[in-house]
Amino acid sequence: MPRGHPLLLGPSKRKRIAGLDVPGALTVTAGLTLLVHGLGTKDATPLPGFVLPAAGLMLLSALMPIERRARNPLLPRHCCATILSSPATS
Repeated sequence: MPRGHPLLLGPSKRKRIAGLDVPGALTVTAGLTLLVHGLGTKDATPLPGFVLPAAGLMLLSALMPIERRARNPLLPRHCCATILSSPATS
């Protein structure tokens, strides 16, 4: 490609794509993985049966504060408010 090729194209007219919520994605992935793995392999690990599911639930409960601070959250802000204000969590 010639060196001046990007200059010939001019500025991009595409809209900016929303950013990724990497901390939220890592938290939900790790939380669900630990929860499912812990429930599926209770007797196959040297740990007590409640450790992996409990760690998964702790990570999933940390998801709400992470999503509240995120610029582009995985869960929209009104979903977090609905989940936290529902009668089931009271």
